[in-house]
Amino acid sequence: RPVRAATESAHPPHDLLLRKLSCDSGQRPAHKRHARYLRIAHRKFVASQTPTPQNGDADNLGFMKIFNVLSGWLDYKRKRRTLARLLEHFSMPLVFWYPPADSPLCVGKTTLRMPLDGIIGPRTIAYGHWHGEHTRLIESKLVGAGNSSYFLIDVGANIGLVTRQLLASPRLRWSGAACFEPEAGNIESLRWNIAPLENAIAFPVAISDKDSVGTLHVDLGNAGDCSLDPLPKGIKRSGVSSQEVNLVSGSTAYDMIQRRNSPEDRIVWKSDTQGHDLNIMASMPRELWTRVSVAMIEVRCSNVSDDVLLRFLEIVADFPHRSWIKRREQPVTLDQLKKFCERRNSSEMDLL
Repeated sequence: RPVRAATESAHPPHDLLLRKLSCDSGQRPAHKRHARYLRIAHRKFVASQTPTPQNGDADNLGFMKIFNVLSGWLDYKRKRRTLARLLEHFSMPLVFWYPPADSPLCVGKTTLRMPLDGIIGPRTIAYGHWHGEHTRLIESKLVGAGNSSYFLIDVGANIGLVTRQLLASPRLRWSGAACFEPEAGNIESLRWNIAPLENAIAFPVAISDKDSVGTLHVDLGNAGDCSLDPLPKGIKRSGVSSQEVNLVSGSTAYDMIQRRNSPEDRIVWKSDTQGHDLNIMASMPRELWTRVSVAMIEVRCSNVSDDVLLRFLEIVADFPHRSWIKRREQPVTLDQLKKFCERRNSSEMDLL
């Protein structure tokens, strides 16, 4: 109608959508209308697939503004999963997302920079965390263990979700984090996501047995599936690429870490490198492991030498408690761990 059209023309379409979603009616939109609002936002406001955030956020991108409004409203996982699936249909390679207040990824009013890769981005948006059960488990082992200050070493940090969840927790005192991530696409998101955290730094290198150059294999459909070893066959992938990356030895990596933390800090170790964890652990100086309070390791032994396996078993033997996370924290003896590793296949154990 002419009167309504004249009224709406006085407001940018973006503001009209926000008013329709919130202020005008004072009610939250019905769940069945989310898809319609997002499609309108996508059609009218996504002019570029590469947003240029200003002052630390992505509010200048109308579509993400609408999306973040809806995401903040939806407290139920089922509805957030639906929202994440809708976002996938729009084929946006990158999103800037405000984690809701109930998310362990929430750090003030800062955004998360995430690839919409089909795995990490959609799952994080749907559930509000990335394997938050693992970070809560680490916290539970440290809370009440004294008034120590902890420093995180995150090897295979990906886009920094685990680092952010741990360091954002008010339950522990963290002095900082050293994040190692060689993949070129992930490193930019990693730097963005840990920027609000105190003394957290990203190193764009991979840890290996020597200072060198290597080839990183990357699953194009999963930003977390990157490895110095060839990716296992038999898994459906949207494509695999490779890139040349810088490698540093364990001693070089430890020197880099030492500049960022105090000798009094206790170390929390997390590694997830898709098959290279044992080689990395074996290359690190013995001095490091005397300072580690908790270690979370992805154990895969398809490409491990006998010397590396022996060194790995020596390291874990010094920890009084060992458990298999995905088997309800079932205790793991050294003999069980040795037998698991001697299979030399692509089976994985998330070891705490």
